[in-house]
Amino acid sequence: MKKIKMDNTKVVDIVMETLERGGLFVPKSKIDSVIKSYLAEREEILLDDELPIEDSYGFNGKTKLAFDDMVGGLNDTVEDLGIIRIKEGDVLIDSDLYSEEYLEDIINDLESVVERLEYLKGLE
Repeated sequence: MKKIKMDNTKVVDIVMETLERGGLFVPKSKIDSVIKSYLAEREEILLDDELPIEDSYGFNGKTKLAFDDMVGGLNDTVEDLGIIRIKEGDVLIDSDLYSEEYLEDIINDLESVVERLEYLKGLE
């Protein structure tokens, strides 16, 4: 297997762009730390020997902690958006769209992401 040096900055940018497109904000430092940890583990595995890599059915502890942090941040964001939706739901965003409906869509999307991260974290 040929070893290729990866540019972490490009990887972080790709991940951030993908998450932002989905309406999700995760601090760059969190993404960077998860990617660095992952790349370090991959490098260790590749350097150990040429044995086939076995499938894994769960994430390591550090990744699960990162998922916990992400879920916590997203839940805080959902809570904050809920308060804004209640207090300022009558802001007109478009000619026929109010902030209440728009924020509700964002909240639903974020709750879906939280569920998906919880699922990943729970894999054993």
